[in-house]
Amino acid sequence: MRVLALLLSLFLSLPTGGVRLTLTAEKSDLLPAGALSGMQSVLSGLALTLSAAGCDVTYGDELLLAARPGALFTADTAASLPMETPPDLDALWEILEPWRTEVGETADLQEAGKARSQAVYVLSAEEWQALGMVGTIAEKATFKRYFDANGQLLGGYFYTAALRLGDETREVRLQYGYQPEKGIYLAFRCPDEGQKNNLRISLHGRRTADGWTLEGELRRVTGGQTAVYAVKGKTEGKLTLTSSEKVNGRTVKHTLSLNMGAGTAEYRLTKGENLQLAGRAAWEAAELPRRDIPENTGEIADSLAARLMAILRDAAPENWQQVLHALAAEALIDAQKKGE
Repeated sequence: MRVLALLLSLFLSLPTGGVRLTLTAEKSDLLPAGALSGMQSVLSGLALTLSAAGCDVTYGDELLLAARPGALFTADTAASLPMETPPDLDALWEILEPWRTEVGETADLQEAGKARSQAVYVLSAEEWQALGMVGTIAEKATFKRYFDANGQLLGGYFYTAALRLGDETREVRLQYGYQPEKGIYLAFRCPDEGQKNNLRISLHGRRTADGWTLEGELRRVTGGQTAVYAVKGKTEGKLTLTSSEKVNGRTVKHTLSLNMGAGTAEYRLTKGENLQLAGRAAWEAAELPRRDIPENTGEIADSLAARLMAILRDAAPENWQQVLHALAAEALIDAQKKGE
């Protein structure tokens, strides 16, 4: 949640605190006119409020769903939500201080700039285990912190050839750099030995006078099946996000195009060559309200589905069946293509 809020604030020029997002549905080549009208009726009352502390989904003044650290809940039902505490990097560097070695080597962090010095920390497998670090490593693990010519922190690095978590062993390599007024760079990979499971992330961003220019992708390989999610464009102009998933020899591609403005964006979502939905997204600064987590526990999905059905019927009494049919048909088609 914290990472998502940070990325939204950084790349979409959103407020640095909470933000309230709304959508409209105005055009579709795949949805019947009645379904599109019904969807717009529902969306006109929905809003997502997001901050580093969590998020709320509301319909008018009614809370539909909320997430806070450790909990997912509706107005009257709560469920446990596993959320790891974000790592405290300052505490990590304090723990690793005895292993610190100063190195005068440079490092090219591409758009984020060039590091002029490094602090390097190398742990053996025994030291890793003694410190209670996550998982186990086969030989050694290397951490680095990069600094610019003025001694300001510029980025970091981590590498180990074999990190074992549960039944999986992965090579892990992470390198990143960030200067708010210059650029951002991120490279990550964690393949298994047979290269049948991997996650690769590559992101390049350059700060300009009118926003960010971005290009990057997330490539996930699971059991030999590949999914690719990519971003390219400008945060003050046209920004394009694509997803391409290849399953059982078939490739399904979605494209989300955003024409960005100040506090608003026109969007077009296509599946292959067909326009699924087009409309407008808008955002504004908003405080995430403090909410008490209900003591009652239960099946959130069931109660939420029932409430959404009631909202759909009330908001679009003449078209709710068309909306439901269109959404269900799309889900069944996707499930069939995935062989589910």
